[in-house]
Amino acid sequence: SIAVAYNGTIDENSVAGTEVDMEKAIHATTTQVGATITYKLLDETKSFVIDPSTCVITVAKGAILDYETKNVYEMKVVASDESGVTGQKVQTDTADVVIKLNDLNEMPIFIEPTDKITFPEDKKGYEITTLKFDDLDTASKFRNDRFELVTEVDGFYLDPETGVLTTTRKFDYETEEKTYELTVRVYDVSGDEKLSVTGKVIVELENVNEPPFLNEIVFTVLESAPVGFELEKPLEADDVDGPDTKFNFYILDGTKEVS
Repeated sequence: SIAVAYNGTIDENSVAGTEVDMEKAIHATTTQVGATITYKLLDETKSFVIDPSTCVITVAKGAILDYETKNVYEMKVVASDESGVTGQKVQTDTADVVIKLNDLNEMPIFIEPTDKITFPEDKKGYEITTLKFDDLDTASKFRNDRFELVTEVDGFYLDPETGVLTTTRKFDYETEEKTYELTVRVYDVSGDEKLSVTGKVIVELENVNEPPFLNEIVFTVLESAPVGFELEKPLEADDVDGPDTKFNFYILDGTKEVS
């Protein structure tokens, strides 16, 4: 005979050979003199095995114990006796075994952006993008993850809770780096270093058409100069966008532009 039911627990993600913590040891008795009792586990999932003589249940080779996928395993244990005595019939008995998985806090997953990320050179506080993460945990107590910008580059701020990446200053396309590779860390607030992951984010500086600067110049014109008299120097302007920039000049007459 064997007890009615047995309950056990084990941590999710346990590897093959890990012993299940049973509330009480599996044990059977027999009335046959000199009989040896052996045990067999009827587990349809093939996730657990039992030692036929010691009754210790362990994780089977190749088993994947994931709390979020399946957290309760129900199976049966069969005890049988073999006396080796002529005329004595082998007896069997069956009991239920229930093994529950313990939910563990698991590592978050950083989702690397797939789209090209750009930001304009002339805007401070510009929201470049919103970074994202995933977490295999379903329990809210294990989903307390935060973002951290590991790369120390002047000009970027990553909100630890929302994942929004913003600029903290204006950039200059003509003189600064055009591409920035940022290392981002997603971590669990528990402080366990094993519960963190890093990823890369590449952001590109975008050129913006900036206003030109008209060089100050003083002209001297005689009051007797005729209409259409050409002044001695042409107007000159500079533009940080580059020397190949073409300019159009206008005289403002109130709010009206006159070529």
